[in-house]
Amino acid sequence: MEKFSVARDVSVEDLADILITGFEGGIGYWACIEDYIEPKNAKEISGCRYADYPLTGGGVILSVTDEEEQYTLDGAAIRRGLQSLTPKQMRFLDTMDCDASDADQFIQMCLFGKVIFG
Repeated sequence: MEKFSVARDVSVEDLADILITGFEGGIGYWACIEDYIEPKNAKEISGCRYADYPLTGGGVILSVTDEEEQYTLDGAAIRRGLQSLTPKQMRFLDTMDCDASDADQFIQMCLFGKVIFG
């Protein structure tokens, strides 16, 4: 099974849980899904396209409310986001106690390298 590494290994299942939490409860106030980039060899991890596609070679195209620019959440963005987390932000990776606010911040770190909203 593939893993993403930062200060510790993070399984794709754990990352899928974080993404689901973010999409279902965290980012709706500033972003919406515009489209999907389907992976060539799609693998089901969670059963949710917005979690599985970025972790298996595809992506999710998001737009920020009231802006025209689009952003792609894919494996490269997730790696950048993991590397951008501060020690305080990484605490939820240690316990996998991730709420909607944590997941929202993680997705923002993936897309922007910093928290912009909230």
